[in-house]
Amino acid sequence: MPRFVTGFLALCLFWLGAALPASACEDPGAVCPGAASGEAFALIASGRPAVVHTDPGDHAGLLRAAADLRGDLERVSGSPSPLGHDAGEGLAVIVGTLGRSAVIDALVAEGRLDVSDVAGQWEAFVQQVIDNPAPGVDRALIIAGSDMRGAIYGVYDLSERMGVSPWTWWADVPVVRQGDLHVLPGRRADRPRVRYRGIFLNDENPALYGWVNETFGGFNHHSTPGCSN
Repeated sequence: MPRFVTGFLALCLFWLGAALPASACEDPGAVCPGAASGEAFALIASGRPAVVHTDPGDHAGLLRAAADLRGDLERVSGSPSPLGHDAGEGLAVIVGTLGRSAVIDALVAEGRLDVSDVAGQWEAFVQQVIDNPAPGVDRALIIAGSDMRGAIYGVYDLSERMGVSPWTWWADVPVVRQGDLHVLPGRRADRPRVRYRGIFLNDENPALYGWVNETFGGFNHHSTPGCSN
């Protein structure tokens, strides 16, 4: 193998290692393989994923992302994840936008969910494990967005950290099955460092443009994951 090829591969492996810190499963809110213990949240337990809870009055785009999260949980666990509009499951992932989710707004009003560095920000989100967040729910992973896109980014952030590549839909990147997956207790918040984010796809016309028009009738909420009219 030519030296420049081996050197390039070594550099890639170095940066890959640098991007995956060894302490990942010690950080608050980290998603880790194995059965949950202590105050950790069981995202998947013995092949059974948690229920995904939303408020029916939330943004259509966020409800679409929540449905994608259910699909991702099924890809990882091998079992379907129920969707609940009414909090009434022992373990749940409660997803919502501030001002649009009654459960999340109640947690904020009670002082149980800190959104001080999220509220009013552009596309920000917070993830936090909370005990007894609503009647019938023993423990939940809360994903709260400052706005619709913030909540959506919070959902896809969880999907990526539980092993679903952002390129699963576009490039058929395989997903590794996990019988048990848990989220460590604690609070995790994030927001963009730049105002606008996007992706550039090479050969978008005619290849992508033609395919989207033939398959979906144009670029719309049917053709673009996570988007809504």
